Amino acid sequence: MPEEHSQDELKAIFAQAAEIAKAVPDSMQEAAFNRALDALLAVATDPHRRAGTASRRAAKRSATPQPSRRKSGADDRVTKILSELDRTKYPTINSTRKALDAALLVLSAAQDLKIEALTPGQISQVLREKFRVTIQEPAVRMALGGAGKLVDRRPEGTGFAYRLMEPGEEYLNVLGQQLERKDETVSKRGKQETA
Repeated sequence: MPEEHSQDELKAIFAQAAEIAKAVPDSMQEAAFNRALDALLAVATDPHRRAGTASRRAAKRSATPQPSRRKSGADDRVTKILSELDRTKYPTINSTRKALDAALLVLSAAQDLKIEALTPGQISQVLREKFRVTIQEPAVRMALGGAGKLVDRRPEGTGFAYRLMEPGEEYLNVLGQQLERKDETVSKRGKQETA
């Protein structure tokens, strides 16, 4: 029997699906929304991917590691970001819930650590573990897949790794200005209400 989702979980999943659907032409948005929703719900209900399986993951981690195994370069990138990135320097990541914006912001932050490219799964992991922003891997994959000239993609493993391009940096500059103006407006409104 499928697990029931809280209202907040469903709202977040529907918002992610709607955001993904915006990346395709109008004539395809309904189909894209439905596919994204199905994929996001499948991930959210998969007992192996839900946060509730922490004890299973902990058991795997505590198992005796094989001495010959070494982390891959991909794992090293995520480990470096999680340990070295100062999340307070990137407040805009917490200011957006759009999959594309959040993914591009993580790619930009990774470049500051000399990490050129990340996979959608790695981006989702960084968002979740470093910034406490839950945007599922399929949402990131679909958003970056429709990002056009903002990112460059290269094959990695069974999927792709994405790298921020100059148009993506320009997009983030505009986004930063918009979020700054929004914060100023909210701040002014708050001051007027308290006066």
